[in-house]
Amino acid sequence: MFLGTVGTAVWVPPARPPEQRSTPMIPFASSSLVYVDATSRGLSQTPHDLTGLPYDHTMTEDLAICLQADLQTFCKILETAYKPPAESAAVQSVFHWEAMVTVFAPTDRGIKNRQSLIENSMGVTMDQIMNDPVVAARFVEMHVVMGQNLLFSNFRDGQTYSTTNNVPAILKIVEGAPSIWAGAHKQFFIDGPVNKVRVGYKNRWNIHGARGAVHIIEDPIIAGPDNGYSMA
Repeated sequence: MFLGTVGTAVWVPPARPPEQRSTPMIPFASSSLVYVDATSRGLSQTPHDLTGLPYDHTMTEDLAICLQADLQTFCKILETAYKPPAESAAVQSVFHWEAMVTVFAPTDRGIKNRQSLIENSMGVTMDQIMNDPVVAARFVEMHVVMGQNLLFSNFRDGQTYSTTNNVPAILKIVEGAPSIWAGAHKQFFIDGPVNKVRVGYKNRWNIHGARGAVHIIEDPIIAGPDNGYSMA
């Protein structure tokens, strides 16, 4: 059973050590966008677009993700993965304002549409990913590059980055032709172990966290059993 989208419910973050807690304000950057006070953990009716805003050193990457109305499934998985006994360095870095990290965050629709492929490739159920901290952490780790703040302008065809799973996956950047649907921007894709996803769903990239960046991807980056990720 898919336990995905939270919808317009208020997101409550997991408990964190005092040094990791923050109560930032999201600035008003455009009259066409609706922003909320992050201390209330409220959600607007339209996705937040923080692209191009200055870095806010009180805004951790998890908050940047969880304030996006169409990323609530990944937000819930992050929340689960943060709980013990997962103890994943990649997950911890997403919640810590001092960590330099890049997160590729998949949409609710993408996770739901790829549920069968996720379950078959990882050997787990979506219920486990949503509710088991260890399984959730394995899923999140596929979407995190630690130690690097990768902006969209940094991407080049053929670049490779490693995840921090027990058996690291190689994520290869593939450049596509500029698309009129992407506003004539360059297009970059991540070629992972199982599937290929476009970076910047609805042209949302470079969402600034404390010392990192979040890029929206429609579909999740899926781990495969051939890469040592099978949880079965």
